[in-house]
Amino acid sequence: MKISHNSSLKELNTFKVDCITKTHIVVENNNDFKDKEFLKYTNDTNPLFLGGGSNVLFTKNLTQPVVQIKTKGKEVKKENDKFMIIKIEAGENWDDFVKWSIEHNLIGLQNLAYIPGTVGATPIQNVGAYGVETKDFLVEVSVINIKDGTEITLTNKECKFGYRDS
Repeated sequence: MKISHNSSLKELNTFKVDCITKTHIVVENNNDFKDKEFLKYTNDTNPLFLGGGSNVLFTKNLTQPVVQIKTKGKEVKKENDKFMIIKIEAGENWDDFVKWSIEHNLIGLQNLAYIPGTVGATPIQNVGAYGVETKDFLVEVSVINIKDGTEITLTNKECKFGYRDS
């Protein structure tokens, strides 16, 4: 985990708006959510979680912490001749994951290529294009309670997917 103060967010948003956050936290693994320093800065605040910075427009400096999830990793959990279940970390680049799926002959996600952002943002926004949405391929999501670092798993149905929302 990396924590910095009075940090510019210019390179972290696609509009390149130069605003300052009082506290910038980069989470590099899921254990960081349990770290005392993380909890110190995020408890009793309303942290802004920032993925690829493509769905945000900053208009002023921020007093709340900005949390950037940079967890990495892909793991094939189950595979047969009809499907593959992959666990992928929230900090992975979405378009890179789509390209990876194409390289591994996985059919379906190709309509979601070139959509900016991170894997962690896709279920929140139910990212979609050309008749395909995240909900069509997502089996479950692991989420972490930022108040205490506990993890739970939500099924596709429990995510309550809607149009660009869950």
